[in-house]
Amino acid sequence: MAAAADTGAAGTGAAAQPSPAADRPSEPRPPGTGCIRGGSTREEVLQAMGQPDSIVFGAYVYGRSQIIFGYGVVQELSNESGNLILC
Repeated sequence: MAAAADTGAAGTGAAAQPSPAADRPSEPRPPGTGCIRGGSTREEVLQAMGQPDSIVFGAYVYGRSQIIFGYGVVQELSNESGNLILC
């Protein structure tokens, strides 16, 4: 009986682990496919990401990630939350 209990527990544990692909970041997308990069406009960022959680001194904030604009285009970005859709 103990062997049957161990087998069930091992089967449950193996099924609960995430696949290795879930640990890797997604591959970059080409420009113009709903993604952002340096030089993207505010409109392109809004299309790719939706409304920001907040706007601080003109920078769009999504979670802990920030997109900083200069001259109307993306100058810098910080993807600390890993949630930005990058090209």
